[in-house]
Amino acid sequence: MSLHFELVDYLRTMITPGDPEGIDGVFIHATPGYDWSGHEDESVHGIVLESPLDDLQAIKEAHRVLKPGGHLMLAAPDDEPTGHTGACYAEDGGFEVRDCIMVPDQPGDGDHLHYVAKASRSEREEGLDHLPEQVFGMSGGAQGAISDGEDYEAAQGIGLNRVQKRRNIHPTVKPIGIMERLLADVPQDAVVADPFMGSGTTGIACLRTGHEFIGIEMGEEYLTIAEGRVRHWNTREAGWNAAKVTSDLDTIKKAQEGKPVTLTLDDLFGF
Repeated sequence: MSLHFELVDYLRTMITPGDPEGIDGVFIHATPGYDWSGHEDESVHGIVLESPLDDLQAIKEAHRVLKPGGHLMLAAPDDEPTGHTGACYAEDGGFEVRDCIMVPDQPGDGDHLHYVAKASRSEREEGLDHLPEQVFGMSGGAQGAISDGEDYEAAQGIGLNRVQKRRNIHPTVKPIGIMERLLADVPQDAVVADPFMGSGTTGIACLRTGHEFIGIEMGEEYLTIAEGRVRHWNTREAGWNAAKVTSDLDTIKKAQEGKPVTLTLDDLFGF
């Protein structure tokens, strides 16, 4: 989970204002077991945090010592290169996730820095005009409060988070660009299977890379979102040469409405 020195230098340059003289006083590179007691509240401009990304206490300490508008970078561990757990904990700790920086360490990548911006609202919600907007919280805690039946309005605060209205209410929508980059080394004739499809970003990336894709999602609400997004981006990216998209949603809806469902052997055995 160690960082390249070039990346640390890059971050120091990007997030530290003014003359770099005395830079150590306004920038922290924290590793596991770091002693936060030497830093006053709102005293630094930037932090790189290398620790288990479910360490909410370290994230809370980082939030305490950062100046308003300061930046925290979480260095994802090797066993979770997308860093999604840390992103969720950071939001629970009061941060807003802005961007994702990937530094691949594979032959041929060299020292290239692949920058992928956070998925924009239009990227997250294109193809979902047929779905109603719902109240959404920017952290697990905020979303839990909404799920408990509390009545919240858009822009209302829940702790350190603001309530929003969204059609895509999945809490960790990945940028299409980063999933596309992760597929770069997957053989073209391989079938990509995502057993936790969420709102369908991996499927959208496969439309761009030309990979055959199978997505699995147990939440009907997320499956509905994923289907709308994938079908929309399929038409947008491919036009007349669009890929064939099939979904279990029609079968699910018919079963819920008590309508007869016709299944073939191909359906049962996945042919």
